[in-house]
Amino acid sequence: MRSKRFIIALLTFVIVFTAIGTPRFGKSAFIAEAKTESDYKKDLAKSQQKSKELQQEINKLAGQIGNKQAQINKVLAIIDSIKDDMDMINGEITKLNAKIKDAEQKIKAKEIEIENKTTLFKERLRAMYVSGGNTELQVLLSTSDFADFLAKMELISSVSEKDNKMIDDLKKDLKVINEDKAKLEEDKESNKRKRDDMKDRQKNYSTQLAVVQKAIDEAKDEKKTIEEERAEELQKQREIKADIAELKQKNTYTGTYGGGLLAWPVPGYYTISSGYGPRGSGFHPGVDITGGGVYGHDIVAAADGVVVLVKYSSTSYGNRLYVGHGKYNGKELTTLYAHCSRIMVSSGQTVKKGQKIAEVGSTGNSTGPHLHFEVILDGDQVNPMGYLK
Repeated sequence: MRSKRFIIALLTFVIVFTAIGTPRFGKSAFIAEAKTESDYKKDLAKSQQKSKELQQEINKLAGQIGNKQAQINKVLAIIDSIKDDMDMINGEITKLNAKIKDAEQKIKAKEIEIENKTTLFKERLRAMYVSGGNTELQVLLSTSDFADFLAKMELISSVSEKDNKMIDDLKKDLKVINEDKAKLEEDKESNKRKRDDMKDRQKNYSTQLAVVQKAIDEAKDEKKTIEEERAEELQKQREIKADIAELKQKNTYTGTYGGGLLAWPVPGYYTISSGYGPRGSGFHPGVDITGGGVYGHDIVAAADGVVVLVKYSSTSYGNRLYVGHGKYNGKELTTLYAHCSRIMVSSGQTVKKGQKIAEVGSTGNSTGPHLHFEVILDGDQVNPMGYLK
């Protein structure tokens, strides 16, 4: 009997002790505290490191652009040289064409001259044939004495030789002119081949130039993108510094909150246009929630807490607010809601889980209406999807 009472008393003690020792909200309980200056300094340090890395990437791209530009200058110099050569060859071809034209005119004149002489000889031969072929004999027989005979004999012979020599000379001239014309045609064809070769070389170098220019344009575009990203990081740094200065003037919130996982901050809209993780050459520290007609839709507090900071801006994260939710597993938990069109709460205001605190917008550096949502633990941005319902 005594043993039975002891067991009952022991069980009662265990039940009471367990009830007293168990936290009201279990393992997921938060002790709400605001994001501290130290947290923001951590954010600033990370942003500065990222800015440094982006500048290194910009410098690297600038070097690549410089190298590519040097290649372009070299190719352009070659193309200019080819153009000069082509101009020279075209000039030579023009001169050769003029010489060929002149030679053709001379050949035509010689051919006409030969044709005229040939016609004349044919007429003389025809006359001699018609007269019986004794014209020369009649001339000789008509002499008065032997001296006259010899003189006329020599004259006839001289005339015949002169005509033959003239024909031979004309034929020789025609041969020389034809040879000159053939040489000019050969030179013209040679220069044409050179010009065609120059055109092929110019086309090849122009293709190389286009490839190098495309690489430069791509590098410039990438450099511009990174410069814009770095400018955004620098703007974030300025905003964080301003937030730190403002936080120094504010009291941190202390309180108690208990709950489970965080509430989805844009009820009814579950499309993630950009998740947590690497994006481009940088890192996206949160999730972008969007969807059709999302502009102006309610943004609700992910958990009970206090509005730590409200900022209005046309750059970077635009209109944004931070809500502190206290401790989670020993770390201070804060949520960020950015690019809001309207903010319905003010700094220091206590909010409840699911309470409307803002409306979705596209302020700051934004590509369209969406909510940029972050979960921050002790100043470190973590993947929100591990904490959302």
